[in-house]
Amino acid sequence: MKIQNIFERDVTRNINGVIKADQTDEVSRWVELDEYVVTKEIQDCLDVFFNGYNNTTNKDCCGVWIRGFFGSGKSHLIKILSYLFENKPVTKDNQTKTPLQFFSEKIEDGLLMGEITKAVQNTDTDVILFNIDTVANQFGNTMLSAFQSVFDEKMGFCKKYAYVADIERFLSVQGKFDNFVQNLKLAGLDWFEIRDRGIEWYSKEIDAALGATLGMSAEEANKIRAERKSNYALSVESFVDGVEQYLKSNPKKRIVFFVDEISQFIGTDNSKMLN
Repeated sequence: MKIQNIFERDVTRNINGVIKADQTDEVSRWVELDEYVVTKEIQDCLDVFFNGYNNTTNKDCCGVWIRGFFGSGKSHLIKILSYLFENKPVTKDNQTKTPLQFFSEKIEDGLLMGEITKAVQNTDTDVILFNIDTVANQFGNTMLSAFQSVFDEKMGFCKKYAYVADIERFLSVQGKFDNFVQNLKLAGLDWFEIRDRGIEWYSKEIDAALGATLGMSAEEANKIRAERKSNYALSVESFVDGVEQYLKSNPKKRIVFFVDEISQFIGTDNSKMLN
């Protein structure tokens, strides 16, 4: 017998040296969930986390900072937590399991498993997992711009241009966003293809579709669009209002942001720390 034959799993399999927030393909999801080891220390942390999560009211501040040395498993932990809250089934070799099923095989503490199950199964949760260092560098290089862009993307709005997402949100609140997309399609344009290129290139068609949607002329629609663009200002208040508005329209929902690489993003930059 060779030494490699005494191991349960193939020792030549590919193992990611670093867990990345944006690596969520089916194979990676299965491997990360299957091979995650719940140590005594991690189990104690999960106990604190889920007890806090399940007993937090709307008036409480619900935020968790995960701290640890480089390579200690912070990114891995928040990614595993995001899988749990999403609880999306994953398949490998014709076998399908949910993250909750993976964990039921790892944790023997019935009370803790009950808290995890309560958090995962009894709430409708939107999960937003992202590497803030990567996202912020693309969209304004501030913490707020990163949160706004990933939230807009989750809601199906434009993530590249915040003012474009604001126009989409304006139409969505009135229940006319789908109608606008359809009116633009009649002009031969796919809104979801052109919005990230810069909508000014298609202003004539957009104003006509917007006017038809809102029951006004293209010239009046152009004024509204220009006004919303010039008056739009990214702020903590506008972001919070957007999240609150979404949750009020979906009373049974929760949103959980899992943010990776906060420390790397801030570094020694005092302005980012305050931001």
